[in-house]
Amino acid sequence: MKKQFDSIFGHLSQAVLIAADGEICYCNAPGEKLFPDCIGKRAGSLLPEAVLNFEAENFSGSVFINDRDVSLTAGQLDKYRVFTFHTQPEDEPAPNTTLADLTAAYLHDSLNVAIMASASLSALLEKEDDPKLETYLSIQNHSLYSMLRMVNNLAYLKNINDGGKKMDKSVFDLDQLCGELCNSVDLLVRGRLAAIEYKCVGRDFNVFADRRKISKAILNLLSNSLKYTDKSGKIKVLLSMKGKNAIISVTDNGCGISPEKQSDVFHSYRRPRELSDAKAGLGLGMSIVNHIARLHGGSVMLESRKNGGTHVTMMFPAGLDNVKLLRSPVTELLDNSSNDILTELSDVLDRSCYIPAFME
Repeated sequence: MKKQFDSIFGHLSQAVLIAADGEICYCNAPGEKLFPDCIGKRAGSLLPEAVLNFEAENFSGSVFINDRDVSLTAGQLDKYRVFTFHTQPEDEPAPNTTLADLTAAYLHDSLNVAIMASASLSALLEKEDDPKLETYLSIQNHSLYSMLRMVNNLAYLKNINDGGKKMDKSVFDLDQLCGELCNSVDLLVRGRLAAIEYKCVGRDFNVFADRRKISKAILNLLSNSLKYTDKSGKIKVLLSMKGKNAIISVTDNGCGISPEKQSDVFHSYRRPRELSDAKAGLGLGMSIVNHIARLHGGSVMLESRKNGGTHVTMMFPAGLDNVKLLRSPVTELLDNSSNDILTELSDVLDRSCYIPAFME
């Protein structure tokens, strides 16, 4: 089969591995460079568990392989499993964030002005019960939270490119966090956007992780699904455990992404053409989710079809092996969780969610 495979994959600049019955039977020249002497080896000795155990026939993902950041796509060709790897060239410089820094600084000044304007309108509304003032305030608040989200994401991007790996880990109940976030978001968008359904399979979901970052990842996944799923659609969130790994899956029946565009979703400022509209923002959401998963030693996998919905799975180690439980896990949500939700979902919520009654 080597000649047949060479005729299909030999000219590609991307690395390609092909496995049959769990054993590598072909690789092209870039594949040999990424995986030296791989022919005849078990796929499990070369590829992460998250890739091998993902059950979809065709999917995309982002993982670390040989200390390199690699996006991959996987597909089935008769009895053969075909993996294509997209790597950033080693001599390619890291993204220049000067523009992002300048934009964040500019937005930060504008954000301060917006905060003062909102405070002034709020004070005026307390004195005068004027529906017009409430409308103006909701518009102002919506703009404020949208700017806050952009500033936070640009700052997070700069932190990623600066090699930031700081985390504030604690032991907490992941089931409680996922449930509260999903229920709060569903209540907020009910009647406006797609319904959110949360389910937990299993018991004992205590994890040792950065609660704030995991929350940010979940809200970004929900935001993406809400953005591209019709009001009549449904978003299903499933929490489960596999071995010592926590798995958060978000599935929607939205517009989906065509296969050839899926590897772009994990990169900052890049997104599939289908998402290049007024809703899509800067295209940072999935790259931030990916970074959060990586910080926790995990990975993100994506399965999607054009007009056939999207299924995203974030998996990371529970991290309790070397942690002594000296006290009960944290069970309360962060005090500012409502603000986190209003911020992270500001690109999908309308201004009616930012009236004082919703924000109290």
